[in-house]
Amino acid sequence: MNKMTLRIMTVDLEGDFDTKNVKSLEKIVPKLLDLFDSRSIKATFFVVSELLDSHLNLILEIRRRGHEIASHSKTHSFLNSKNSLIEIQESKAQFEGAGIYVTGFRSPGFITANSHFEDLKKCGYSYDSSLAVFWPGRYMNFWLGFRPQAFVQESQETSGNKTKIVELPMPTFFWPLINSGLSYLRLFSPVSLLFRNQYMFYLHPWEFLEKSDLPQEKLKSFLGKLLQRNTGDKAWKIFEKFLDQCEKKKVEWVSCSEYIEKVGVAK
Repeated sequence: MNKMTLRIMTVDLEGDFDTKNVKSLEKIVPKLLDLFDSRSIKATFFVVSELLDSHLNLILEIRRRGHEIASHSKTHSFLNSKNSLIEIQESKAQFEGAGIYVTGFRSPGFITANSHFEDLKKCGYSYDSSLAVFWPGRYMNFWLGFRPQAFVQESQETSGNKTKIVELPMPTFFWPLINSGLSYLRLFSPVSLLFRNQYMFYLHPWEFLEKSDLPQEKLKSFLGKLLQRNTGDKAWKIFEKFLDQCEKKKVEWVSCSEYIEKVGVAK
């Protein structure tokens, strides 16, 4: 295993552009799964568990294709001191009720409560991917460094035992980290293909929707205007060029759990 070419592919499966619309689940996810198959990409899908009610078969198909299912909360609400444990705990229970055992978690918007790791420990998660370096008005985790990498969050229990949760932080926003997600690749294309690649990548299926399929009320905001750039077929072409570039570098795309195991983070 060459750690330098091993990278994590993640997909946040949620409502389109933070709404209850789910066009991307029907129009995009099947095509994305076929693309991953054709390129031997294994990914972790961080799934909002309430989607189990309407798209259980699709989520089971994702798992059948060899990808990992992890939790992206129950309702995709930003976490705070009042709802954190509920969203984390009830999401895990919903997955387990559907016969899907999840060990990983990613918070919506990369926003966490102060009790985040304590809540994860109570619910039996073994890894997390909720910390991100910087986003104005949301989080400023500069202590992660601008080239963050996996680390172990360890806590001492009253019994004397130690609980380990592996943190897989998401590099975001600042140079040279702005191609850690499809949003940045699209926004800064074609220059973004020159940026340094990171150990983890993330995307949302709704980013591949045509502009006409996106929730129109969301496109009026400043962020909405930015995210209208390079949607639909343009997004697919940009993403495939990025994958071509990675293939030339002999990148191996794996799930979060596979990365933790192959790199030996938790040892």
